[in-house]
Amino acid sequence: MTTKRGGRPRRYPLPPPKKARATPASQNKPPPEPPASAGPDEGDAPEQKDLLTKDEAAEFLRISPRSLRRLRSDGTGPKAVQVTSRREFYRREDLEEWLRERTGAEV
Repeated sequence: MTTKRGGRPRRYPLPPPKKARATPASQNKPPPEPPASAGPDEGDAPEQKDLLTKDEAAEFLRISPRSLRRLRSDGTGPKAVQVTSRREFYRREDLEEWLRERTGAEV
């Protein structure tokens, strides 16, 4: 029986350490090239830099993430893009429009 640091014997032996497996040459290929993106006038998908997380959106609006969440739950906050049931993003243009509506000034 082997012992632990505390001096008590183990009831079971430890498994042998795992050996590093050699990867086949087929797995060492570089990732495939992404498809050519549509031109600026093609497609409706916004660029990724225009989508902000809730923390980034709160920073952009200069409010806390909790205040942004409260505004959204009250129905008075900016529009959000619901990606999954737990993930939502904000478009920069929607945040600017929401600010314009609230302040009446150009952002």
